Amino acid sequence: MTIKEKVYEAHQLALEVCGIGDPELADLSALPMDVQDRLWGHADGLFAGYVEKRISGRCSLQATMDFDMTALEKELDDVIAEFTDLAKRARLARKG
Repeated sequence: MTIKEKVYEAHQLALEVCGIGDPELADLSALPMDVQDRLWGHADGLFAGYVEKRISGRCSLQATMDFDMTALEKELDDVIAEFTDLAKRARLARKG
């Protein structure tokens, strides 16, 4: 999977977990605040914008030089695994 595909996958999973498009939004209050922040950062596109700016160089020279693509891929893999688990739990909660 490319970085762009991973960012898109994380975005889609975040939308699902947050309940975007559902009549009733998911109750995220039981989740730790850092998880909620991560979910909304992906759902509203902030993370995608951050990645795009770093890859395209539309940021400071220092930020571009400090950008670690390998670390980003690892972070995205971890986020996708976390969001996949949350999405599965959200689906079960909505059914039950």
